[in-house]
Amino acid sequence: MGALIGGVYASGMTAKEVHELVVLVDWGRVFRGGPEFRDLRFRRKEDRRAFPNPIELGLRGGLKTPSGFTSGQGLILLLNQLFLGYPRDRTFDDLPTPFRCVATDLVTGNRVEFAQGSLAEALRASSAIPGVFVPVRRDGQVLVDGGIVDNLPVESAWSMGATVVIASVLPIPKLSTEEIQGIAAVAGRAVSIAIVQNERLSLRRATHVIEPPVADFSGADYEKHEVLIQRGYEETAKQSATFLPYALSEEDWRQHMEKRKGARRPNMPKLEFVEVSGGDTVSRLRLDKELNRDLEQSGTRERIETTLSREFGTMRYNWIDYSTMERDGQAGLGVRLIEKRHGPPFLFFAPEIRGEDAGRANLTLNARAVFTEFVGKQAELRADIGLGSRTLLGAEYYRRIGDRGFFAASRVSFSRTQTNLYSLGLRAGEVDINRGGVGLDFGYTAARFFEVRAGFDYGRVGASSRVGTQVPSDNDGVVRNVSLSMSYDGQDSPQVPKQGLRGTAQAAYYFNAPLSSKFPFLQLDGSYFHTVRTTDRLFVLFGGGSSFGNRLPVPLQLTLGGPLRLGAFGIGQFRGDRMGYMTTGYLKKIGNLPPLLGGDVFLGGWAEGGLFDANPGGFTPPGGAWKQSGTLAVVVETPVGPVYAGWSLGRTDGFWRGKFSFLVGRFF
Repeated sequence: MGALIGGVYASGMTAKEVHELVVLVDWGRVFRGGPEFRDLRFRRKEDRRAFPNPIELGLRGGLKTPSGFTSGQGLILLLNQLFLGYPRDRTFDDLPTPFRCVATDLVTGNRVEFAQGSLAEALRASSAIPGVFVPVRRDGQVLVDGGIVDNLPVESAWSMGATVVIASVLPIPKLSTEEIQGIAAVAGRAVSIAIVQNERLSLRRATHVIEPPVADFSGADYEKHEVLIQRGYEETAKQSATFLPYALSEEDWRQHMEKRKGARRPNMPKLEFVEVSGGDTVSRLRLDKELNRDLEQSGTRERIETTLSREFGTMRYNWIDYSTMERDGQAGLGVRLIEKRHGPPFLFFAPEIRGEDAGRANLTLNARAVFTEFVGKQAELRADIGLGSRTLLGAEYYRRIGDRGFFAASRVSFSRTQTNLYSLGLRAGEVDINRGGVGLDFGYTAARFFEVRAGFDYGRVGASSRVGTQVPSDNDGVVRNVSLSMSYDGQDSPQVPKQGLRGTAQAAYYFNAPLSSKFPFLQLDGSYFHTVRTTDRLFVLFGGGSSFGNRLPVPLQLTLGGPLRLGAFGIGQFRGDRMGYMTTGYLKKIGNLPPLLGGDVFLGGWAEGGLFDANPGGFTPPGGAWKQSGTLAVVVETPVGPVYAGWSLGRTDGFWRGKFSFLVGRFF
């Protein structure tokens, strides 16, 4: 952070402006670094919905992990916004205040000093904490935080011609022997001590030293900026007598500030050309065309950033940076596409836990491999596997037709899901629901929000008893149907959205199915979120379906029960041929986890109501029945997806009943 604050001030900002920047920027969002959910292509949104966490492995040349927990795109975007007016082919001596920062080259172990080039790239490299941020690669170097070799670059100041050097250093926290436990604590402490040792060598060369009393803070306390700033100010004020001899007269200070102001460059100069580097040829040409169109139509920084954010949403890049450059006396926009080195292909995985009272829990580990450009530039292969309470094997080959969003997709899948059956409100048995088949779809995708498909499916369904109630054999058989489905996703997060609508609808006609044949089927689900008081959420979930009076076999039945769908009852407790539900609730933010460990923490409450109907011969008594329940819960955004723990209360058959549920994985 030292290089970042120094670079911002050197670019011409006043101390007041730097203070405002520190206060107003959402640093949690900056440090998370991944693409914004709203900017993802529709298929990448589907991936994040199915795997609502940032864990991504690569399959390029074998199984590989990223070189950092976060790409740092949020940080590079902020730096690009701040320094767009400074061409990347200038020296840092041309800044309103001359500037230097240092990084560490992991190839040679040497100290690397930045004195020219892209100011944003220099600060990104100098701030790249190893293992947290992806390193910056340039000219055969792999650059990370300069603090490893020179955390207090006093020598750089002397080499620039300084006559007095004032160094600001942070004290190392004091820890007890009990606090230094575990691999992370021991390794972290060892690194801190190594950094302090190289600081001590630099401190001997400083003229004056300021050491604010902040040993009781950690790196996760960056949002306590007002307290930290105040402690720094107070510590400096204690040494005011030492620094007053260096004070300028009012006139000299005014001239100094006018000189800095005159050297400050406008954030958005008039741009005459675009130059895109990195990435593949197709991506460069497409992005070059889009950016030139942006310059012709408006040329605003916001328009340019929107285009680059959407390109970043393809999830092919570690980051995309941009800056101004000069050529033949004209200012232009230089864009660099920094591709990921570990993929594509990519491998996503996530646990899914569904826990209820009496120690019952279902655990499934899901994984998905995505092979882009699979047998063609406009094609991709998805392969899914799930192991545990739900067994899943599936694949879809997706190929775009032309450049307008049309596609064809063929798929094959098999799943076996452990499901409870209920009778008179009590668990009566456990069955395996089996579904398998093949399908072919043709459809259209609007890049980020909408998809429509029409297709044909052929397969087989069945249900086999594990414990208790026996499922009649007439629930097994061949299924053939055509379908039309539509999906819209305008929300801004796969975990707990702040805003937006999401919905799916499917209309199908079955030619064959166990128990019934030649019947229509309709199902829809949706949710809407709205931010209240800046941090809280108001939400509505709704859904329903019907086979229009035709009896459905157990594997195809509509279900209600479980969190957000009548939480006081068992998961899938009510089964039938017609169903509808609505849930309305409020989530109040009560805290947040550090950026790399998760997101917001909410305390929520909601009311749930549902109507179901079953034909004679099913496991749920026939006739319409309205159920309702209320829930109080804690919801936490974590690196493995949303975590939910809640208690629900509902009434059925004249009795009140409560149920505790615990979920990890897909939720809203």
